[in-house]
Amino acid sequence: MGSRETKLEELLPKDGLAVFFGELAARLTGPSGENAEKAAGDLAGFSKVKIELKREGDKVEIKLKVRWDESKAEQAGETDSRATGSRKVKYKTLKKRMEKTFGAISEDLKKDLMPSEETVGDFLRDARQMVTYPGKGDLYYDDFTKACAAFREAFQKGDVAMVRAEFETLDRLKDESHGRFK
Repeated sequence: MGSRETKLEELLPKDGLAVFFGELAARLTGPSGENAEKAAGDLAGFSKVKIELKREGDKVEIKLKVRWDESKAEQAGETDSRATGSRKVKYKTLKKRMEKTFGAISEDLKKDLMPSEETVGDFLRDARQMVTYPGKGDLYYDDFTKACAAFREAFQKGDVAMVRAEFETLDRLKDESHGRFK
């Protein structure tokens, strides 16, 4: 029996751990509530989860590894990359999905509103996958990944002005990358 696996490494402020583990728990236990359809199968059907935490000053490095046995993943009906973590979505599909979440975040910030946790989470998950496509802006991937981490940190602090500032950095990097690689 084969298995599929996905890995995540992230540096978070200590106060961001509660949000991270809350999101993780929701995805591991499967769908519930009003967002059930969207979250369905995100990480449900896993066979093994390994979490490693390492303190780095006032932050914590998280290493997460999730494994699915092929038969269990098939039984859970997991077919897209958000469910299995190992299959990539087509680049064009991912880009369109990110365009929608990026636009939603932008609209909320223009209205001086904090974007929803769900939208930000979707955008950041897709951003992690986006930087795995070779030849689609590799030159910007490191800066974009760092900017995403800063955006997540600002979001977790709940400061709309900080979120807007970090989002503007993401927007600038997006414009530079798209202008050069489109």
